[in-house]
Amino acid sequence: MTTTAITGEPFITTTPPEISGPHSGFYLSGDDINRNHRRFGLYDKQLNALPNSDVISAQLMTTSQAQVDVPTDVKTISDPVLFAGLITEQFGHILLNSIGRLWALSNLPENTRIVFLPKRKSNRKLYPHIQPILDAFGIKNEFIISKGPFFFEEIYTSADLFGERFSGYGTKHFFEWIDQKFPTKGPVIKGRKIYVTRSNFGPKYGRFACEEHLEKLLQAQGYEVFAPEQHSITKQVQTFQSAEKLIFAESSSLHLYSLICRRFQQVAIINRREKLPDLISNQLYSRPGPRISIINSISDIYWPPIRSDHLSVSLLDFNTLHERLVAEALIDPKIAWASPSQEEQERSLRAGVLPDQKMLNADERSEFLAEIRRNRKKA
Repeated sequence: MTTTAITGEPFITTTPPEISGPHSGFYLSGDDINRNHRRFGLYDKQLNALPNSDVISAQLMTTSQAQVDVPTDVKTISDPVLFAGLITEQFGHILLNSIGRLWALSNLPENTRIVFLPKRKSNRKLYPHIQPILDAFGIKNEFIISKGPFFFEEIYTSADLFGERFSGYGTKHFFEWIDQKFPTKGPVIKGRKIYVTRSNFGPKYGRFACEEHLEKLLQAQGYEVFAPEQHSITKQVQTFQSAEKLIFAESSSLHLYSLICRRFQQVAIINRREKLPDLISNQLYSRPGPRISIINSISDIYWPPIRSDHLSVSLLDFNTLHERLVAEALIDPKIAWASPSQEEQERSLRAGVLPDQKMLNADERSEFLAEIRRNRKKA
């Protein structure tokens, strides 16, 4: 059980802000090479791949085709279009994969449409987060979500300046663009303390047990409990930027906070996994910001009998958590602090599973996954 910190000068990538186009060309998806790798590209009329038309992420990688077969029923779009890269369903993944090329819109015609490549289906209903993100950025351009095929009479490509391509890091140009969208000049409200919770997601999501108990303890310390998903992105930004002290339950909100963090805030993250994912820690280190304390007060981790790894539930050692928060001057040691009972922790731990199901410890989960693999081989 440890506390680490993200401090020091940020790492900034040096990719230049290049825009290519306008081109006339094809937008084509080929076969899947495997579940995370697809043949895809934008090609000029001579079927040469256009620059900056690839996707690099853990979600999906693309490779242009050496031999391109153009379908006979290609739809033509005459409006100018910017290729904006990959789009996925989750809020945090959109921030990591779908905004790193949008800076180019400032240099393109006002009627430029945006085209996103989906990993799976093109149904817009599967991507509820993209419109609020565009709205928060003040981007009013229409967008397309499609694997194609298309013929674009006027297509632009631009360098991807931020996100999974760079393991969560970004460029100076990208952050200058972000600061135009979300200026960090507003005042911090002295004494304002925010706890960013995950409890409203419900018990079937990845979490730590007894978060509601923690909320009450922090409210007694003067913290406002803030559930980001209940508010607009603009409200989230305003709330994060105005707080003097911030405590986060580890969540995708950190992908947003890292874009708009301020040097002189006091910030802590309470782990719900043994290690903060590299994409989050790298992103938090990608620009000047506050010292961020990462607090691991986990005593044990369990999983529901489901394959997805990210649905783990952690038991916190509340005494250790108290010590760490006091050491970081985020709470007052004179205000009462009590751990939940063993019965309360057990009840919270099991809240997301059926009565006949068992939460699995690390060894039991390894055997559970091994059994899935064995059954798959038999099928």
